[in-house]
Amino acid sequence: MRISRAALAATLLAGATAAGLGLSTGPAVADSDQRLPIESFGDLAVDAVHQRVFVSDPTSGKVVATNYQGHELAEVTNLPGAQGLALSADSSRLYAVVGDADAIVAFSAETLTEVDRYSVGAGRWPGDVAVSGDKLWFSYDESRFDGSGRFGSLDLTTRAVNLHQRAADVSSFNGPPELSWHPSAPGLLTLTDVRSTGGDIAVYNVSTGTEELQFETLANGYVDDVAITGDGAQLYRAGYSGAYRIGVPGGAGTKVFTGLEHFTAVDVAAGGQIAVAVRNVTAENDLAVFAPGATEPELSFALPKPAGIDFFSEVVKRGIAWEPGGPRLFAIATQGAGYWLHTLNDPDPVEPDPTVSTSPQPEESGIELTGPLSFPWGTPLTMSGQFNANWGERSGLTLHVTRYDNGTSTGTVLKDVQTGAVGVYSFTDLPPFIGEYRYVVSFPGDASFTASSVQRVVGVDRAVPSLELTRSSQGGALAYGSTVAVTATLGRTYRSRVVEIWADPYGSEPNRLVKRATVNSAGKLTASVKVTRNTWVTARFPGDEVSNPTSYRMNVWTKVNASTKLSRHYKTAKIGSTAYQYFRKSKNPLITQTMTPYPGRKVRTIIEVWKGGEWQLWSGRYTKLSASGKASFTFVTGAKVGKRFRVRAEYLNGSSGDTVNYNSAGAWKYFTYTK
Repeated sequence: MRISRAALAATLLAGATAAGLGLSTGPAVADSDQRLPIESFGDLAVDAVHQRVFVSDPTSGKVVATNYQGHELAEVTNLPGAQGLALSADSSRLYAVVGDADAIVAFSAETLTEVDRYSVGAGRWPGDVAVSGDKLWFSYDESRFDGSGRFGSLDLTTRAVNLHQRAADVSSFNGPPELSWHPSAPGLLTLTDVRSTGGDIAVYNVSTGTEELQFETLANGYVDDVAITGDGAQLYRAGYSGAYRIGVPGGAGTKVFTGLEHFTAVDVAAGGQIAVAVRNVTAENDLAVFAPGATEPELSFALPKPAGIDFFSEVVKRGIAWEPGGPRLFAIATQGAGYWLHTLNDPDPVEPDPTVSTSPQPEESGIELTGPLSFPWGTPLTMSGQFNANWGERSGLTLHVTRYDNGTSTGTVLKDVQTGAVGVYSFTDLPPFIGEYRYVVSFPGDASFTASSVQRVVGVDRAVPSLELTRSSQGGALAYGSTVAVTATLGRTYRSRVVEIWADPYGSEPNRLVKRATVNSAGKLTASVKVTRNTWVTARFPGDEVSNPTSYRMNVWTKVNASTKLSRHYKTAKIGSTAYQYFRKSKNPLITQTMTPYPGRKVRTIIEVWKGGEWQLWSGRYTKLSASGKASFTFVTGAKVGKRFRVRAEYLNGSSGDTVNYNSAGAWKYFTYTK
């Protein structure tokens, strides 16, 4: 076996004796580093019993377990919003906050299998968790991002949830506070507001199972991490504005580690040594270890920059943790678009076997593959990924792609892909049918890199084809009895090309099939529909083995026939260009109006008078139509001679007694009076 070449790149920046911690007094190196299969960082927990490192990934919704060298051992997915992590005192259980599920999930720390799930209350969004005795302490918001910042406890025996009453003290947090505790002082729980400047830091005694505020202080600037010493006598807080040591109780704060700045994380070892991480600016001073009370670090580390990554390493917020009772220090660093686990001060590093040839060995490689978990049939599938290795040129490599259809063991070999800059690659495929497909991307290995492969299962779902419906007359409402041509346009389907066109008039008349046929080569089918009422015209595709049924409908608005007839006049003559019917003042006109009949329908009669150079409303009335669509009445008015009138029949949807047609109006009839 051989030492990771990345580990050899770590540089000792400053050194001093470290006997109390069990540190070697020789050069400090990063004994191993490994890229983690995560998209984001939530929290870190170290299990000394099983020699595991657990990392949560809220973006991907998972928890990953690795060995001390960062090699993945197991992962659990479907944990949306996975955030805070905590181990039981005996390391038998790992507790993970799953914010989007309003729950804390318990796993076997040895196998990472789920053993229990505890609800913290519907609608609550937990953020962090700590263990004290038989209780889980958790922080939460009443809903995600509401900024209420509260905490409570959950009894592991009774499953009862007890929420802290904010009125009991003056602590206040902007969002779920971060929880900090030390295995040697499990009765003290620290809550820290990390989302605002000048936020609260509060210490509670929870040894009795109920919370009792010990002291509270306000931070000066943003706080990224807080750690408590094993004797419970001091807190160390770290943030962009510096690091401070705070006495417990009392809250007096002293600025420490003044030779460094812009801190991201802090943790206290069982022996009292304090590890801090700083934001990297110059590729130096990523991490430093201080003896209790010291002003200069015992050890300083510069994390290596992986091959092909053009960014310096930077330890993430809350991204360091000591091995409980041990000398190892673990750090999560972001480098470019990835996250890496660095193991520092490993007392049992992997040394080269002197009996084995020292000739160059291929670098260990790995392949990532991402893409949709499912997508509709008939659309191209694009998948992408990256070929990873700590060292070596990763561009220009040939990767083989094989597709295994619907559980078959015989795969279809797809076109090879070439890696681009920093090992990225992508490919596109068009699966032939619905079902599950397994894609395998492999690298056969060469003198520079070991062989590796990755696979991903993708589900191809039934597709909903496109379907549209248009009409020949794209204007407004149609005249009563019109015939309109409607055209359905069907998109891509698997096999069937049959489309149905249906017409469903308003009212009691049933929906009827107008035409059922195969669309032409352009995907079109046209039918003629005669309309007498407002009509829903629907195009339907019944579906086939792969394509789901679908439909598209549109409303064809249709007017009524409406007309007016005047009787008892003695002549017809024009006034200007308009024909008028003339009545003696002794004869009252008989107005007869005809409209398309429908049960309960009424005609609206509008009479206007010419006055002041314009037509003005004289009267309006509704008259019930006969079964044949007729309505008559005699128009009576005084002071008639010389007045000019006009009258018409109207249908108003709803007001005329039904809703089966579009608003309509007949032609005006004009009349006047003489002596």
